[in-house]
Amino acid sequence: MLTIKNPQILIGVEYSEWLKVIGVKEWNHSYEFTLANKEMSQIETIYLHRKKTENGFYIMEYNSKTIWLSKSEFDTTDKIIVCMQTI
Repeated sequence: MLTIKNPQILIGVEYSEWLKVIGVKEWNHSYEFTLANKEMSQIETIYLHRKKTENGFYIMEYNSKTIWLSKSEFDTTDKIIVCMQTI
């Protein structure tokens, strides 16, 4: 199972010019990153699955889009944000 050390450190990090991370939840099968604008009128959720696929990658999901990531692609908070922006 994937474990991210101190995922709460992402709270407050800007995702884009309009959105920032407002919450991180650690579930049994995924991490849930909640993004919102200042007015809270736009709220988005990105999921990072904690279980590896058969080929050794992790899946990140957003609005029915997915990317497959190796552990080295998101081993720092900056890289996690870059992966979230990629999707």
